[in-house]
Amino acid sequence: LIEFAVPYQALAVVVAFFFFFFFFFFFHETRARGRVTLI
Repeated sequence: LIEFAVPYQALAVVVAFFFFFFFFFFFHETRARGRVTLI
């Protein structure tokens, strides 16, 4: 169970970090250009 839970915890950290980075980049682009920008 532990060997099966560790990759999911690491994956959750990676997804959370990626989501935070995407949200920060999206918010920065929106402030800089004054309009919504999608990648």
